[in-house]
Amino acid sequence: MTAEDVRTEVPFTAPDPDNIGDVIIGRIDLAYLEADGWHLVDFKTDRIKDEAHKEQLQRHYQPQLEAYLTCWDALTGTPPASATLWFEVHEEAGSPA
Repeated sequence: MTAEDVRTEVPFTAPDPDNIGDVIIGRIDLAYLEADGWHLVDFKTDRIKDEAHKEQLQRHYQPQLEAYLTCWDALTGTPPASATLWFEVHEEAGSPA
């Protein structure tokens, strides 16, 4: 992958579409531009126990991703091509023999 533009820790403030008069303030961990548009990534450090837990966390964070999509579109005038959660992989260290 070769991105045309890469931005990290992108701050944003945008009107909250669900609560008139309120604003959403946040920071997008990573935004990168490819031929098909901007891609937004939110890094998470939750320890994934199993596939069911991963799905639960994805549902939990979905409103945050939707807010990122809405805010990026409002701020740039360009809807992003995607928004993705990136979970860190934690591996258990083995016991010394």
